Amino acid sequence: MKMPKLRFKADDGSDFQEWEKISLGEIFTISAGGDLDKSKSADKQNESFPYPVYSNSLQNKGLFGYASYYKIDGNTFTVTGRGDVGHAIARHEKYVPIVRLLVCKPKFDDNVDFFAEQVNLAKFANESTGVPQLTAPKLKELKVSRPSIAEQYKIANLLLAVDAVIEKQQGEITAWEQYKKGVVQKLFDQEVRFKADDGSDFPNWQQVVFGDIMTCYSGGTPLVSNEKYYGGSIPFLKSGEIHCAQTHSYITELGLSESSAKMVKKGDLLYSLYRQGTCGDVALAKIDAAINQAILCIVPNNDNRSYLMHWLEYKRDAIRARHTTAPTDNLSAKVVKSFIISLPVLEEQRKIAECLDAIDDVIALSKAELEKWRELKKGLLQQLFV
Repeated sequence: MKMPKLRFKADDGSDFQEWEKISLGEIFTISAGGDLDKSKSADKQNESFPYPVYSNSLQNKGLFGYASYYKIDGNTFTVTGRGDVGHAIARHEKYVPIVRLLVCKPKFDDNVDFFAEQVNLAKFANESTGVPQLTAPKLKELKVSRPSIAEQYKIANLLLAVDAVIEKQQGEITAWEQYKKGVVQKLFDQEVRFKADDGSDFPNWQQVVFGDIMTCYSGGTPLVSNEKYYGGSIPFLKSGEIHCAQTHSYITELGLSESSAKMVKKGDLLYSLYRQGTCGDVALAKIDAAINQAILCIVPNNDNRSYLMHWLEYKRDAIRARHTTAPTDNLSAKVVKSFIISLPVLEEQRKIAECLDAIDDVIALSKAELEKWRELKKGLLQQLFV
């Protein structure tokens, strides 16, 4: 078999033995979770229900609840067998797996963290016409690379160290995001007010109609999908891409001139009108681009784009709840213009925007650092599991 580019040495400096290719079922006992005894389970953990219950969900590592009993005595890894299949997590505590969650228990001393990483790199064909499923017999057939036990542990310890940094970095991002939410709420609820540069109080905020302080326009889409209109050099943003510095679609100058698509510049205020999940999202454009009809470009009468972005972001959930209904869950320029906005004087707007922009900059830097560590781990995995 092809050897990995990255290899460890034994503690005495000698080379480890060559890796072997083997079926996962030869070294792991694999079984499905089964039913949960609901009479012995609870939503929250306490002394009576200490053991976590895990399901096929990817959210919160599959945590479903807690139980007064356990089925698995740690040192295993689980694999999602239904829905988003093939997602592996090493688990070292006592727990209860349920329904189609697959449990892989080593027959020998193999490292569960090492093999969980390999399973996560595997691609499982969807052989179901309904909900995707991965069965225990199918998982047993998966071919994996098996180094010596000692090398498995060295590799696993390296990857776990990187994971620890990634988790810490993610925690920092979450903490900053929570901090920003608190600051935003205090600022826009006027619990905290800025002072003018001379130390005086700013005037009271005014309630104004959004359409009175800005103009706006949306874009459009070339009606004919052919080489005359698409594949050009003009980035073409869609509603889910307003936060992005790149897009998957490009149009030509002809596509722009012969359609209702319109151009925006870097720094313009963009507002997503369509699509469940992205409707109400707001951002400052990161590139010069054309926009489609699902995006509204908001042009303030004064230079207060950043303040308006933060206000719309703060009000996003309330706007969605009040102004969108099934099945489309869409907004319109007319609705956006009707918003009632709390507006301080321009100087206070700028102070608020500068404060929140500074927090956003810290979050962005933290996310960039997180992405570097994720790329590092991706590179390690590529060198380990060729």
